[in-house]
Amino acid sequence: MHELASVNSVIKTSAETLSKSAKGNMDRQAIMHHADIILENSFQFSTQLDIINYQLNPKYILEVEKFDKRNLFGKFHKAILSFRRLAKERDIKISVNGGLTTLIDSKPVIDTLPILILDNALKYSPKGCHIDIDFDEDGNRIEVEVSNTGPYLTPKEREQIFTRGCRGKEAIKTQLPGHGFGLNFVKFICDIHQAQVSVQSSDSTTKIGDIIYSEFKIRIVFPRQMKQQQ
Repeated sequence: MHELASVNSVIKTSAETLSKSAKGNMDRQAIMHHADIILENSFQFSTQLDIINYQLNPKYILEVEKFDKRNLFGKFHKAILSFRRLAKERDIKISVNGGLTTLIDSKPVIDTLPILILDNALKYSPKGCHIDIDFDEDGNRIEVEVSNTGPYLTPKEREQIFTRGCRGKEAIKTQLPGHGFGLNFVKFICDIHQAQVSVQSSDSTTKIGDIIYSEFKIRIVFPRQMKQQQ
């Protein structure tokens, strides 16, 4: 709830600034800046609501939301646009490689998946780094891999990273906000879509300040055709 209040405060401030600008003069660049802030944080607000729904009432997502054909490639592109201000501010380039032509059977909560993954990548990447999103598909599977420079994870931390409340030691040392819910929710979304999700943290490391960094990858493999469940 604290995070919701913080996000809402940011939206409110930019909305009030735009409202006041209607009575005065504000250049196009400033208007676009505040519009991007509102767009970016509205996505964050929706994501936090999804996480709260998951924590308080997982049956809502499991039983109420319905499966339909959705464009996963398009969902990631939409998420990239929602983070364009933050990426520019931190001098981080987001590159997309490959593509998908297949629509996947998914629930509306799939919208939250790329937001969670990109938010995590942008939050922990040092300034001036790159985020690469790779798409691939064949007759049996649809694959998405997102790689960035992030706080190093030990082998034991990699095994536990999808556990609710889990954060790596180096991530905690950054003093960036986080409660270890994001990747836990990613795992939940993947599970209900019969997708396999895994992470890699390279043992080739570099130190920036007091933080040890390495290449971090999250890989998700969706089945082209979901198995029917009883």
